[in-house]
Formats: sequence, C-alpha cells, structure tokens
Amino acid sequence: MEQFGDESWELDALEPPAIVELIRSEIEDLIDQDAWEVKAFDQDTGRKQLTLVANRWDDTVTFLLDGNGNGHD
Repeated sequence: MEQFGDESWELDALEPPAIVELIRSEIEDLIDQDAWEVKAFDQDTGRKQLTLVANRWDDTVTFLLDGNGNGHD
C-alpha cells in the first residue's frame, strides 16, 4: 500500500494495443529526445550504407579482395 497505493488495475482486461500505448507513453517520457534523434540519424545512415554495399556486393567483394584474393591493408 505504501509503495503502490490502494488502487489496482487489471491489465489483462485491456486490449493489447491499449497496453502497448500505455507502456509506450511511459517510456517516451523517460527518453532523452535529443540523444534519441542523434542515434536514429546514425542508424538511418548506417542502414543506407549497408543498402549501398548490398546493392553493389560484387564490387564490394572485389574491392576487399583486390581482385586476386589479397585483402587491402
């Protein structure tokens, strides 16, 4: 009672999307939005770089192996 009060809630009575929204709302209040945006930008940049590599996989392998099995140093 001292820690949680005298009210209780049954989460299983809520629809799953409502539970997700309750959790999301509480978590979003704890997030440092500036840091989140920096990391989201970094993640997006990395994803674009991986897509470029994937789209040119043969060229990437050739570059890494220097065409004769010797890796670049």
